[in-house]
Amino acid sequence: VDRDDPVGVVEDFFSMLSRPHLKLPKVFVLPDVRLDGPVASLFATVAETRGLMLVTTGQTLRPALESELDGDDYLKASLRSHHYREFRRLKRRLGDLGRLEHVVARGPEDIRHAIENFLTLEAAGWKGRERTAMAIDRFRAAFAREAVHRLAEQDMCRIHSLTLDGRTIACLIVFVEAGIAYTWKTAYDETLASYSPGTLLMIEVTRQHLDDPNIMMTDSCAVPDHPVMSRLWAEHKPMGTLVIGLTPDADRLTRQAASQLHLYRETRNMARLLRNRMKSLLGRR
Repeated sequence: VDRDDPVGVVEDFFSMLSRPHLKLPKVFVLPDVRLDGPVASLFATVAETRGLMLVTTGQTLRPALESELDGDDYLKASLRSHHYREFRRLKRRLGDLGRLEHVVARGPEDIRHAIENFLTLEAAGWKGRERTAMAIDRFRAAFAREAVHRLAEQDMCRIHSLTLDGRTIACLIVFVEAGIAYTWKTAYDETLASYSPGTLLMIEVTRQHLDDPNIMMTDSCAVPDHPVMSRLWAEHKPMGTLVIGLTPDADRLTRQAASQLHLYRETRNMARLLRNRMKSLLGRR
């Protein structure tokens, strides 16, 4: 959205979507929006001005990092004491295997090498076995490369890596824009899973982001109750889906769409719980 005239951009967008000859749906859905952020506020303002129905559904809380504390003080406060000690122990044990380093790629050339390390690491893990790793799909891999390369040229991308004797054992891609960091994709060496390299890297990222004066908040982009992020980061941001009628007479359709989205989300969550339960039961055999 153009920062020079955000209201005008969204109003023109709604006007375009509601043109009768286009025969588009009368309801616009914007999923996974930070409800306390400027985008949600902008759409709410435009909807109110135009007399449009707006319904918020699927509200959740997403882990985030936003604190005035330094890294160590924050981690001591957010982690339980035994978890804090355990991660320190795992880091020492991993360091016994070789030279352990936290490396941050930021410039275009460093990013170019780091994204290849990430794609290789991701493909070597469970996503590779399940054929969902980006490197397996050449179109998705091309998208990832192009995205990080272009953003790196604007100093909007960082790739954090945990290396052991120069070999990447955990990797995290982060986007940064207007003082907000977004953790996008992560991968780790599963042969070292007992050392929790992915979590150890996230701990280093937490320290670095809290020490960086240019980063005010970090959005985990994680699902609610994420097993790692919910443990590491104490702050949460309200998330939800905005359902907006494009014309003043679309109130009923808007409420119906919001209700259907809520039902779909609940059904999907139940299916996921059942699937995980079945996997757990089968794994015990």
